[in-house]
Amino acid sequence: MDASIEEVPVQAAAERLNRQNNTAPQAGAVTNENGLNVLSEQGQVNLSSGKKNKIVSTFSDAAAFIQSALSNKQNVGRVYLGMVPEPTAQKVLMDTGIDISGYSAVIPSGSVRHMFKRHGDPIQEAAVGQIPLTPEIAAKIPEIIAGPDKVTLSPKADVSGRPALLFEKSIADQYITVQAVSNGTHSLQTDTLYVRKKTPQDTVSNTSADAQALNSNVRNVPPQGSFSIPL
Repeated sequence: MDASIEEVPVQAAAERLNRQNNTAPQAGAVTNENGLNVLSEQGQVNLSSGKKNKIVSTFSDAAAFIQSALSNKQNVGRVYLGMVPEPTAQKVLMDTGIDISGYSAVIPSGSVRHMFKRHGDPIQEAAVGQIPLTPEIAAKIPEIIAGPDKVTLSPKADVSGRPALLFEKSIADQYITVQAVSNGTHSLQTDTLYVRKKTPQDTVSNTSADAQALNSNVRNVPPQGSFSIPL
């Protein structure tokens, strides 16, 4: 069982405090345009030493990275979108038992190509009541993570063995992103994104449809490889 799922309140509290002190601005945290918290100055310095790392804080920059990942299959970089806001981390902890306080949000370029391969075809997506992805749609991932309507824990880990969280947000239609919890790097790693057309019968969530789609997406995400934040 993953350590983050075990009931170890004292250890979890200590780890949470350590992450908050070292990685995430707390009091008066500054928010990016995308809704996530700004990376600390030290965090930005650490990441800047990694050639594959890119830090973005705006919608247009996120869309540009996604377009670049699609256009250049040799692009093996990853984009850091910011830090998970503490209210969101509290919601995730309450709803799933997973502690992501002080975690960053990351989109690897390989995940971009994967999600567009599975959910970018207009005909295939229309056949299952979904909307094909575009760079502009995928650039909403940080907004979904920052302020989800609902977060659930998948009963299955992703193919890399990491716990997978399902973030849902209604933005005209129903945006659903699967985020792998990487405890080693204290980050949420995007596995995939899909957008279900909202119908008059929809409320915040269609539990049955979501569960079926989540299991399909989690098990079909290719490993992104391991990496560590330069210290």
